[in-house]
Amino acid sequence: MLSYDYVTSAEALGRIAREVEAQPWHALDLETTALNPRDGLVRLCSINTGVGRYVIDLFKTGTLGPVVEALDKTAGLTIGQNLKFDQKWLLWHFDLELKRVFDTFRASNLLYNGYKHVGHDLYSLYRRELNIGPEAPELGGSDWTLPELTKDQLDYAAEDITHLPALRDSLRAKLIKENLVRIAVIEFNAILPEAAIELNGFGIDQEKWKKLAITNAGRARALEALLLAELPSPFNQLVFPGMIAASRKLRFNLDSPEQVLESMRRMGVTQKIRDPESNQIHTVKLQDTKEMTLAMLAASHPIIEKFIEYRGVAQRVKSFGAKYLNHVNPKTGRIHTEFWPFTGAGRYSSSKPNLQQIPRDKDFRACFIAGEGYELAIADYSNIEMRLVAEISGDKRLIAVFNAGPGKDDAHRVTASLLSGIEQPLVSKDQRQQAKPVNFGFIYGMQAPKLVLYARAGYGVTLSEGQAVKFRRKWFEAYSGVEDWHTKAIRDAKRQKAAWTIWGRRRFLDPETEHNAFFNSPVQGSGADGLKNSLPLVYKRCKAMSGGKVLLEKGARVGMVHMVHDENVVQHRKEGPEFSKHVQKQVEEAMIEGMAPMMKRVPATAETGGGPSWASKS
Repeated sequence: MLSYDYVTSAEALGRIAREVEAQPWHALDLETTALNPRDGLVRLCSINTGVGRYVIDLFKTGTLGPVVEALDKTAGLTIGQNLKFDQKWLLWHFDLELKRVFDTFRASNLLYNGYKHVGHDLYSLYRRELNIGPEAPELGGSDWTLPELTKDQLDYAAEDITHLPALRDSLRAKLIKENLVRIAVIEFNAILPEAAIELNGFGIDQEKWKKLAITNAGRARALEALLLAELPSPFNQLVFPGMIAASRKLRFNLDSPEQVLESMRRMGVTQKIRDPESNQIHTVKLQDTKEMTLAMLAASHPIIEKFIEYRGVAQRVKSFGAKYLNHVNPKTGRIHTEFWPFTGAGRYSSSKPNLQQIPRDKDFRACFIAGEGYELAIADYSNIEMRLVAEISGDKRLIAVFNAGPGKDDAHRVTASLLSGIEQPLVSKDQRQQAKPVNFGFIYGMQAPKLVLYARAGYGVTLSEGQAVKFRRKWFEAYSGVEDWHTKAIRDAKRQKAAWTIWGRRRFLDPETEHNAFFNSPVQGSGADGLKNSLPLVYKRCKAMSGGKVLLEKGARVGMVHMVHDENVVQHRKEGPEFSKHVQKQVEEAMIEGMAPMMKRVPATAETGGGPSWASKS
């Protein structure tokens, strides 16, 4: 039976506050009347101090009063499940920052990263880690606005904090055993800046976005018209005899893989495949319209190049068209995305809406703005993935490149020179651009066919398969240390079935099906560790420049508004060029400070810029 005090009088809050300040830890959980702090109120604050368990009803007490002060002053640890949710509400409604935290949700994700079908919700954790089931009914979606709450609701709120201390002990022991404590601390310390970024949101010029959406939709229609005029109709081979007249009324759908495949076959498009038994190459009819298949054929078929372009534009219309503006918060006029810290490698993703895969085109980034009276300071790590490959692999040539000093540490120019035989000062902009997918592809063990697709999709560079094969051979001759690292990584993978970052983030992997992940997880994951380690440092500097404030709507002079895999975006008041440079320098220094401790062989560097929009730096 659950044991707790239901607190309805403000007079009892002083005793709870004293317990919070006196004890080395406390478990905390909130129940709220909405999902967004701007739209609702905190209804219940459940606290387990180790001395007592309390469910505080703020609709009855009218305040948290001294409990907020105690949470602010205490040196004790706050234990919670998915604490970013609670931190956002506490920051918005009480200006309260949780100082030391242990998030059971994040700890579980770290321990079981790569496991399939492992739950990280509270009840799954109770069952798996403590072998106990729920005593209270599971009341997800319950109405917390009711004047009088039911006993089931109160029991549900109490159970959330009853077993959290024991759960923390179990997970903490496993983190220690698996050498994941350092990564756990980095994850826990990222919660507060994540909460601030989500609350601040990113400004968007809605009219400019609408115009861009119209432009892209028009471009998609123009490409569609061109393709429909040149590609043969697929229908007379797809319908039954006697249905030819009816088929003429059907519309060729370029978004249908089956119809496009039939059309291209009629056009005579073929592909070459290798027989795995005889190792001979045969020319066969087109097998599919997957990205890789078409990318391999684009160099010899201009119409396929146009079709690939159409697909890209159509996808942008679908993902980043006018409907994207439905995510603009009507109260702030800003985009408030939600960050998810646990992709497989440890990088962030975001949703509601996706703000991390905005196309890098200036037209798109120019839509994200600081707003009147403000500017953006933008800082991103310079060539961080290549630098991390140098750090991890120990490749002498790469290490030398990044220790050559400012202006000479351009790995893309070096690679372009190696591939072309041209002296570095004579390397053209196009040749340097061509080297980017080569570098980023081969550091992760990409084979030649995949490089053709990657170069086309990610960088607008069209390569033939022959070029890709030649580039791959030359690249690994130049960077033999990377090839040695790949060989060792796969050998270790077969034995350990896991990959680690420099600081020890672990990802369980299947060496049979996730081959390249053994290369990209250590690199991208290490980059994620460094970025996350920098977030509280950027946060502290922004707070210091704002006189203790962190939320823009509450008067912060400087506030964090966005982050991508290697980038931080900060909004600050427009107070002249000297202040702008000062903010940029503060963000740059914090980012380097966060990444530098893992870089022993090559330096970590960052580039900064700023202006009215996200496009100002590029």
